[in-house]
Amino acid sequence: MNPTTAQALKRTRANAATRKATARDRCTLCLDPLTSMKLSIEAHRKGLDRSDVVNAILTEALRHIVISVREHSPSSASSAGDVSRESPETVAAA
Repeated sequence: MNPTTAQALKRTRANAATRKATARDRCTLCLDPLTSMKLSIEAHRKGLDRSDVVNAILTEALRHIVISVREHSPSSASSAGDVSRESPETVAAA
C-alpha cells in the first residue's frame, strides 16, 4: 500500500465518524462492567458510538411514554407538562 492510499483511507474514516449536530443532554450512567462491555460491542457492531446505542435502546424502551405540554394559562399555577402512559392497545391502533 503506498502512502497516498493510506492517507486517503485515514481521511475517509475520519470523515465518516463526524457526528450529527443534534441537541443532547449530557448525563452519567453507572454500568456494571459486563453491561459496559456489551454496550461497546453492540456499538462497534452497528458502527455507532456508545451514546447513540444507549439513546436508541432508551428510545425503544420508552416509546409508550407520552409527554403532552399544554399551553400556560393565567389561571394555572404550574407550567409543567402532563405525563401519561399510553396503553399498548392505543399504540397498536395508531
